[in-house]
Amino acid sequence: MKKTILLYGVFLFMAPACLAQGAVDENAMFSDTQALVENKPAVKPSPADLKPNSLGFSGELSSVSSLVLARGDQHNDYQNAVLGSFLVDARYHANYKLFANLEARHIWEDGDSKGYLRECFIDTPINNKVYLRWGRQVLQWGRCYLWNPTDLVNVDKKTFIQRIGSRDGVYGLKVHIPEGTKYNFYGFLDTGKDLDTRKMGGAVKFEFLLGGTEMAFSYWNKKRYLPVYGYDLSSRVFGLDVNAELSASQGFTRNMMRQDNGVLSLDKRRDDWITRVCLDFGGSLPFNDQVNKIKVAAEVFYNGAGYSKNVFKDQAAYFYKDPVSVNGAELVAGDKKTFFFGHDLYEVNYYGRYYAALFTTVNNFLTSDYSLCANWIENLNDRSGILSLGVKYQNIKDWYIDFTTYSFLGQKDCEFTFLNQAVGLQLILGYKF
Repeated sequence: MKKTILLYGVFLFMAPACLAQGAVDENAMFSDTQALVENKPAVKPSPADLKPNSLGFSGELSSVSSLVLARGDQHNDYQNAVLGSFLVDARYHANYKLFANLEARHIWEDGDSKGYLRECFIDTPINNKVYLRWGRQVLQWGRCYLWNPTDLVNVDKKTFIQRIGSRDGVYGLKVHIPEGTKYNFYGFLDTGKDLDTRKMGGAVKFEFLLGGTEMAFSYWNKKRYLPVYGYDLSSRVFGLDVNAELSASQGFTRNMMRQDNGVLSLDKRRDDWITRVCLDFGGSLPFNDQVNKIKVAAEVFYNGAGYSKNVFKDQAAYFYKDPVSVNGAELVAGDKKTFFFGHDLYEVNYYGRYYAALFTTVNNFLTSDYSLCANWIENLNDRSGILSLGVKYQNIKDWYIDFTTYSFLGQKDCEFTFLNQAVGLQLILGYKF
């Protein structure tokens, strides 16, 4: 409880401090935020002002090799895959746009080949006042680097371990109505990942600029779900880029595990207010007369829907009010771990109550073609974490090599160690065109 009060205090302290700062740094490094769009006059451009029609193609080919060394005498895991992404960008004059992101991958070990349509949408502005985006899309909904408690729209959350390929988009209609440079209204009609109108939902956001601080209030709701209210801000405080998000809902949007007198059941805690708060701050550090040589961002996250006690270590036997199906049979008793995974309750990086993370990048490492990254994440409840170190080389002809190591730290049977992974190695050889 003291940790929760402290985190809320930091959040509330930052809000008034932000209002006294200068202009927003639109090039803030660790912010995944949609930039304010300047409101253009509602005047039809002359033919001479219109840009010619265009059709562009780009993409990326990469070979990915990964090796995970297990703890003890467990089996090591090796995988080698080839990934290709193909982007289409078609524009009609300056107003209309068609974009598609197609992806294919092949895993050599099992001969499995799959294709994906990650995004496919059309932009259709109305009189340069209302901007519509129709189709499958990944939205920028949330400001923080890793955790986005206000983002209930995207189907794929951001990951700490480098994602191979692109995030999946969600089908829907996005509406953006700017009013000058100070106000923006966003709306999204959500039909889900599978274009299912029976699971239709929606989100709205009102974004405004107050002094040197950009902030927004948001609302999300969906059939058979509980509404979620959100607030976020972005500014500069004492020379640091600061982003914060807060979400609140009466009850949770998905099932949680409940323990009551030796019985485990599914519960959405409809009688409780569930809050999530994320705060990140960072900036650039000069070195050897290079202004942006080192970039650092730190992030803390309070997850009101998380578990403060370790589910994986509890080996006691419980009765299951909601049975677990295993190989066609229903289990009515067992440990917490079986119940937890049997009902698909685990969300990586959202399992615990408190988290912290640090992201560091050193540009022009050795030469201008190299960059060095050192990142860390920890579940502050069970004290398990991941430390990653990576080096990337990219030349001017768009060839690149990315080598990253992951060390899984902590005691056995914690969030980042329950799979018995000790060290992960990942090598990516790629070409962008």
